[in-house]
Amino acid sequence: MSIQEIIASDKDMLTPDDIADILGSDPATIREMAKQEPEALRPLQPVRLGNRVKFPRLRFIGWYFGDNRVIKVNPGDKFLIPDECDPGFWQPKEG
Repeated sequence: MSIQEIIASDKDMLTPDDIADILGSDPATIREMAKQEPEALRPLQPVRLGNRVKFPRLRFIGWYFGDNRVIKVNPGDKFLIPDECDPGFWQPKEG
């Protein structure tokens, strides 16, 4: 998935398949890192469920844009994505 697709998604959690292209890695490597080197992925706050690994979507978006705060939004909010990856994009789209 692209970052635009992730932003537009209504998923709460992302899989390694969803984020692999953005990280420049393959899903198997991301899964293995979550198991063997969890500290490397700590900024993304991975959640391990048995052998599965998931990543909170909003946390991933915040990390991507350099915003490591906990991000809370209201369901149904639409966000603008700027051309320059400005962290100030967290403003709801009007209308």
